Amino acid sequence: MKTSAFLFASAAAALFTLSTTRPAHALGPIDLEIAGKAGYGSEDLGFGFGGRAGVSIFGLYGGLNLVDYLGKSQGSVTVHSLEFGGEVGFGIKISFLTIRPQLGFGDITASASGVPGASSFYLEPGGLLQFSFGHLIFGVDAGCLIVTSGEGASSGVSEAFTMHGQVGVRF
Repeated sequence: MKTSAFLFASAAAALFTLSTTRPAHALGPIDLEIAGKAGYGSEDLGFGFGGRAGVSIFGLYGGLNLVDYLGKSQGSVTVHSLEFGGEVGFGIKISFLTIRPQLGFGDITASASGVPGASSFYLEPGGLLQFSFGHLIFGVDAGCLIVTSGEGASSGVSEAFTMHGQVGVRF
């Protein structure tokens, strides 16, 4: 009688263990992400495309971001902006969905009709919704791009809304 109860408990424990397993990750709690992105920025930014790459460790995310905004034409002048910087955030995983509040920071350079422009520091608070299917990731990010420009009397702050779709891989 005791033997059959022990075998039943062992079989139940084995079945429970096998039915609740998670996929193995070669890097443990570390995720590497690489994604291309395309989207839109308000004000004079226009359509933009670029990419990002980063590392997530126990939900903490750090990475690099590059977006080239093609700008909008105003008469014969086209304003073009190149954004390069870093991103930090914290991802909350719910099944195949990751919700990541994040802060971008770095340098944005605006040029008008091919004439080199001035570089400015930017901050971009925002967030990312990312869906993962195996190694594939699909996401949407949105943020408020805050750009400091000029020095002295000509200094100022400008804001723009940005939104991008992302497709990439996660290891």
